[in-house]
Amino acid sequence: MDWNIYVPILILWDQTSHGADFATAASTIKPQSRGLSEGGFSPFYLESVYDEGATSFWIHNTVPFGCLPYVLASFPVNASEYDDAGCIISYNKVSEYFNQKLKETVVELSKELSSAAITYVDMYAVKYRLISQAEKYDEATNKWIFNQIIDGKFSDPPVLLKMACH
Repeated sequence: MDWNIYVPILILWDQTSHGADFATAASTIKPQSRGLSEGGFSPFYLESVYDEGATSFWIHNTVPFGCLPYVLASFPVNASEYDDAGCIISYNKVSEYFNQKLKETVVELSKELSSAAITYVDMYAVKYRLISQAEKYDEATNKWIFNQIIDGKFSDPPVLLKMACH
């Protein structure tokens, strides 16, 4: 991978020997045939950064797409196709299937990259809880989500955030 194109990102940190955050939307575990500029995926994929020396990874699964406002507005369905939280059931089933396959892939990858600490974070569960029980929470959304994942209860293995790189 040509890391020279990422120099502007890396320059933000004085010290990157302990790690750098390369989190991007559309990052993949395996290399893809099309790049982001071609309507494909981010150029970052886990195996490439592992080969460059990265050893700690948090992999977030996908969100409940059937709850996203733009999905709800763009793809209306019959009343019977919504769950109790007002989300489109079929879209969430697709998200759940994707997450199941992602978790299986992460488990296999953990075996393949045995010296890496790979943590799978169930963002679907956290965000669905927030959406379906919104009346219970008066915190800012991002703060609430952070407070849910910091202690590892939505991670596999259940690792405290402060211990994720150890």
